[in-house]
Amino acid sequence: KYANDFLQASLQGMVLEFNDLRESTYHMWQELTMVLEHDMTPLLPKFMPLLLGSVVSEDGVMYHTNDDLQQVTNSQFEDDLPDEDAGEEDEHVRMFMSIRTGALNEKAAALSCIGQLIETLGVEMFPFLLLTFQKVKERLLYPHPLVRQMVVVVLHNMLDLFVQAYPPKTKLTKGLVLPIDERGAAVIAEIGKVLATSIRVDEDREAAGMCADAIKDAVDGFGLAFVQPFMDELVQSVTECTMEQAKSQRTHQKIWDDENEDIDKEAEGFVPEHDEHLMEYITELIVSLARAGGDRLMPVMQKWMPGLLRFCGPKRNPMDRSMTIGCLADVCDELGPVFGTAYAAQLWPIILPMMDPNNAIVDERHTASYCAGVLVKHAPQQSMPYLNHCINGLKRQLVIPSNQSDDQRLLSVRDNAVAAVVRIIMANVPQAPVDQTLIPMMLAGLPIRMDMEEANMVYPALVRLFQSKMRVMAPHVGRIVLVTAVAVTDERIDGQVRTHLGQFLKQLQVQAGDKVQQALQSLPAQQRQQVKQLTGV
Repeated sequence: KYANDFLQASLQGMVLEFNDLRESTYHMWQELTMVLEHDMTPLLPKFMPLLLGSVVSEDGVMYHTNDDLQQVTNSQFEDDLPDEDAGEEDEHVRMFMSIRTGALNEKAAALSCIGQLIETLGVEMFPFLLLTFQKVKERLLYPHPLVRQMVVVVLHNMLDLFVQAYPPKTKLTKGLVLPIDERGAAVIAEIGKVLATSIRVDEDREAAGMCADAIKDAVDGFGLAFVQPFMDELVQSVTECTMEQAKSQRTHQKIWDDENEDIDKEAEGFVPEHDEHLMEYITELIVSLARAGGDRLMPVMQKWMPGLLRFCGPKRNPMDRSMTIGCLADVCDELGPVFGTAYAAQLWPIILPMMDPNNAIVDERHTASYCAGVLVKHAPQQSMPYLNHCINGLKRQLVIPSNQSDDQRLLSVRDNAVAAVVRIIMANVPQAPVDQTLIPMMLAGLPIRMDMEEANMVYPALVRLFQSKMRVMAPHVGRIVLVTAVAVTDERIDGQVRTHLGQFLKQLQVQAGDKVQQALQSLPAQQRQQVKQLTGV
């Protein structure tokens, strides 16, 4: 009752030309939307014209020239935008824009409210979506990044809504293009193209990164069909980002250079900053595309690899290397041998130094271990020259100093190293010292403590190894029982995997009853009771 009174009163207040009141009203509408949810739907015909009116309003934007100060319209602002190839002098055009804070905040609040309405009300927003898209996309040229970021949030929410409303009719399959429902296909493609273009032309790295994130989520929902209508545009934008030539990267670099002109970037010890605002989103987008496209993405990856490998250079920020190697390892796992065999020789010299605890940060060790296992899995022959060095590196990842035994980051490194060892074992490489070295390494690093995604791969492999190499594994029954018992009681692990491990423990009880019971006695009483309840052992 009172909420409705507030809403009606707020609508009356919107006739006043008062930016701060409009901003506060939109914030109230947004908060009440999260509380009242679908009870807000009847008010949409009154809300949306007001919200979109604030979005498209030119109030508060002033353009300074050397001679005068004039109010500009959106079309004038577009005409005054510099070309992509404009010189430095032209690129300062935006420096002469001034925006009244009240108008800016009103616009941002309106966009935020629209985004919340789409997220909360879902298909009930459909009658307003097309007009909303047409209005808000113009604001991707607005001269303040806050507004452009909020526009991307709205477009992201629109894509999420389309994924929910028009999901693929069958399960997404790697490399298979499933058509998008024709009721939404046209506007979905237009949203995607606008976002793909903004990745490279927006001056703000965060806004550009948010565009990449929106596309990534839509790829996860629709698969390759989503990007097909604008694939050339997307490839160009990602290529420019990997070569650090996107507008936001060039703008940021120029600002950094101007502010730090006394710093010698060639000096020993200089470490450039890590681009967490754009490139992290770009690498995540690349992985999603690889997951959707499989080896069909290989021609595109060949265009992106020269730029991506630049981020792995010895003078780059260690986080750049970690981010990029993690991306390329995921891509290799999705594309398979076609990628692994092509790039193993270039990647091994990069990842082996990243496995050195004395010279590499934890994040580098984490992704390098993962990448090592994936390379051996998908490019075993090309990995042979590096195998001994790789195994020695993985051994070092398994060792955690006693005073850091609970360090979650180091535990995660060890988990990845164990998973890499398992991938090497399962690759069936003739030259790999499986029985003498790799199996003891694997058991020494178990149980998995942090990386449950890897746990779901490692534990079934452990069971298969025991069944195929019983003679080799028999001396380690005690250790295997302890590891399995810990995994069975870890609720973070997939339920089917835990059930499979419980059955395996019962088999061990039959085959080596005394050793199984002896090993279980070393567990804490509570955990021992849990194992008995879950498995009967």
